[in-house]
Amino acid sequence: MIAKLLVWILYRIRVSGRQHIPKDGGAVIISNHVTYLDVVFLTIASGRSVRFIASDTLHKTNRLRWLIKISAIELIPQAKTRPFFEDNLEFVKQGGLLGIFVEGQASRTGSLMALQHGFDSFARDSGVPVIPIFMDNLWQTRFSFFNATGMHRKQKPFRMRINIAIGKPIIPGDVSMSSVRESLLDLSEESFQRRKELEGHVADYCFRGLARHPLFERIVDYTAARKSLKSGLLLSLSLGIKNYVLKNLRGRRIGIVLPPGIGVTVANLGVVLAGRIPVNLNFTAGKAAIESSFQKGDIDEVITAEAVIKKMPQFPWPDNIIDILPILHGMDKKGILLRFLGILCLPCFLLTRLHGVPRRGNNDEVGLLFTSGSSGEPKGVPLSHRNVLTNVLQIDEIALLSRQNTTLMCCLPVFHSFGFTVTLWYPLIRRIKMVTLPSPLEQKKIADAVEAEKVSVFLGTRTFYKPYIQRVAPEKMKSLDLVVAGAEKVTPEFFDLWKGTFGTDIHEGYGLTETSPVVSVNLKDPIQIDTEGLPQAGYRRGAVGRLLPGVTARIKDPNTEDPRSLFEPGMLYLKGPNIFGGYLDDPDRNAEILSDGWFKTGDLARFDEDGFLYIEGRLSRFSKIGGEMVPHETIESKIVEVLNLKEEELVPVVVSARPDDKKGEALVLLARILVDEDELRQRLTEEGLPNLWIPRIVKQVEEIPVLASGKLDLKGCQALAAE
Repeated sequence: MIAKLLVWILYRIRVSGRQHIPKDGGAVIISNHVTYLDVVFLTIASGRSVRFIASDTLHKTNRLRWLIKISAIELIPQAKTRPFFEDNLEFVKQGGLLGIFVEGQASRTGSLMALQHGFDSFARDSGVPVIPIFMDNLWQTRFSFFNATGMHRKQKPFRMRINIAIGKPIIPGDVSMSSVRESLLDLSEESFQRRKELEGHVADYCFRGLARHPLFERIVDYTAARKSLKSGLLLSLSLGIKNYVLKNLRGRRIGIVLPPGIGVTVANLGVVLAGRIPVNLNFTAGKAAIESSFQKGDIDEVITAEAVIKKMPQFPWPDNIIDILPILHGMDKKGILLRFLGILCLPCFLLTRLHGVPRRGNNDEVGLLFTSGSSGEPKGVPLSHRNVLTNVLQIDEIALLSRQNTTLMCCLPVFHSFGFTVTLWYPLIRRIKMVTLPSPLEQKKIADAVEAEKVSVFLGTRTFYKPYIQRVAPEKMKSLDLVVAGAEKVTPEFFDLWKGTFGTDIHEGYGLTETSPVVSVNLKDPIQIDTEGLPQAGYRRGAVGRLLPGVTARIKDPNTEDPRSLFEPGMLYLKGPNIFGGYLDDPDRNAEILSDGWFKTGDLARFDEDGFLYIEGRLSRFSKIGGEMVPHETIESKIVEVLNLKEEELVPVVVSARPDDKKGEALVLLARILVDEDELRQRLTEEGLPNLWIPRIVKQVEEIPVLASGKLDLKGCQALAAE
C-alpha cells in the first residue's frame, strides 16, 4: 500500500499490545484522532483490514484523501441514520473490524477532547469487544491539525518515533463514556512513558537550548538596574560555576538561597552541569522548617549572596556559605571569552563532550523541593530528570508557551515548584526570554518591567494578582497575551475584575509540587479552520483545564476508595511520568499516597464529559461533621456573597475547624472584619445553606495566615481556630 509505504518512510512506529487485536472475528476499535494519516497508522497497528467511520470534515478537507483512496483503505462518512447504524452493526457481527474516532473529529488542541455520544450504545449493541487505541507523539507534526500560525513548531526529527498503545478489550456491557475515557487516558500515559527524550539529562537539554541560540537575549534581570545576558554568555558563566562546584564543593546536594535573577539561574544550571543536585530552600519559611530541610536533605553547603545574608539575619545559615558574586566577578575573563567563542563556533554534540555534560538522567534526582507545609511540617519532594523533562514536553505538546517571541515574567521563587520547572528550566531549554524580579510582591516594578520588555506570559496566583487591580495602570500590562493562575481557586468575581481591568482572561491551571508541577491548564480556544467541524474549546471558566498529555486519572470514594465515574466528585488520583517517586525518607507517608504509580493528590475533583477538570477542594479543607463532609471553600464563597465583600488584597474571611466531642468537628469562622454573628447565620439560612454548614463560632483576627506562595497557611488557621 502506498500510504503505508509513505508512513514507514516518514515515521518509526512502535506498537504495544497488538495481541489485543483479534486475528479474526468482529471488534470495534476506538481511538484518539490528531492527523490526516491516523487511518493509516491504525491499519498498520491493527495488522488487519479496517473500515473507518470518519467525519465529513475528514473527507472534505483531508489533503491526503487521494492517497488513502488509491491505498484501498475503506473510509466511510458518518451518517446519523438507522440504516447506517444497522449496516455497520451487521459488519462487525460478520467479523469485520470497525474503527471509530470517538472524539467525532480531529483534536485542535492536542488533548483528548469530548467523546461523542453514540459509539457507546453502538458498542453495547454490537456484542463484540471494544479495543481502545492511543496514538502518541503525532501532535504538531506536518500532517496534524495543529495551527502553527505565530507558533514555534516542535522540532520533530526525520523518521521520528510514534508510539501506538493498544489496550485490553472492554466487554460491551462495561462500555461507558467514563470507562472509555479512562482507557484512552491510561494508554496516553503508557505511550508517553516510552518517549526516549525522558531518559535525558536536564543539563544536556539546557546546554543545547542555550548553545543553539548563543546571541539570543535570554535573561533580563531587574533586581536593581536592568542587566541582561545572551544565551552564550549565560552558558559560559554557568560552566564556570560548574567548574567551581566540582573543585570546591563535596556535597551531593547543594543548597541555594537566592531570589529569581541571574544569580539563581547560573547557580542552578552550574550545579546541575556538575552532576550535583540543587536544593532551592524556602527562605520565607520559619526557622524550624528551614532547619528541618537542612537535616532531611543532608545539606551543609549553601550558595547565596552577601545581600541576601544581610537581609535575613535570622536564617539558620550553615558554616559553609558560598557567595556567588565574588565567584562570578573573579572568573578568568579569558576563560569566559574562550568558552563563549566555543559556543559560537562549535556544534552542540562536540561542545557537550568537551565540557563533560551528563547526557542521561532519567530517574536520577535533579532537584529537591520542600513543600510549603500549609497543613503540616514541610516534606522533601525529590524530582527526577524524567519528571522535569516530562513536564517540559507536556507544556510543549499543548503549545502553552510556544508562541514566537514569547517573553516570560519570572518572579516566582525558585523554591516554588512552578518557579523551579516553568520559570527556570523550561525557558533555558526552549528559546524563551526570561524577565526576572526578586519578588512577586513588587507589583509596580513588575508592571514597569512588563511594559518595558513587552512581557507576553505571566504566571502567578490569585493572591499575587489581586493588588494589580488597584495599583497598576492597565496600559502597563497591555503586552500580556497569556495570564495563568494556579495554587488557589480563582473566584468568578476576580475573573471579571481582571478581564475588565486588563482585557485578558485568566487561564486557571492545576498542579502540585509532587507532579513537577503542571497537571492541567486552560488553553485558548483553538481557531476553527474548517466550517464543517464542531467548535472545540480549550478554555472553560471554573475548570482548571484538561489533563496534559501523558497524565491519566481516577476518581475514588474518599472514605472507602471504591472506584467512581470520572464525572462524579471524589478523591483525585493521578499517574504519569511527571509524578514524583515518593517523599524523601518517608516510607510510611509514601505507602499512604503512592500505589503502583498512582498518586493520591488529597484533592476532591471531578471531570465533565468534555474532559475539563474541576477541583472541588482540598480534602484538608473539608470537615466531617455528624458523618457529613462539609466544604470550607463553598461556605466562604457564600459568606463573601451574603456580606457583599469585594475582592481585596487581603483574605477577609476563612473557615477552619476545631475538634468537637459531639459531632467530631466544629466550624470556626476567622474574620478580619467585624461580623454580626446573628445576622450572618440568618442570611446564610435564608440562602439555603444547610444548618451543619453554618459556623457557630466566629473569631475576630488581625490577619489571616498566608504562606509566601500565596496559599492559605492551613496549619496557622487551625491554630487560631483552636485558641
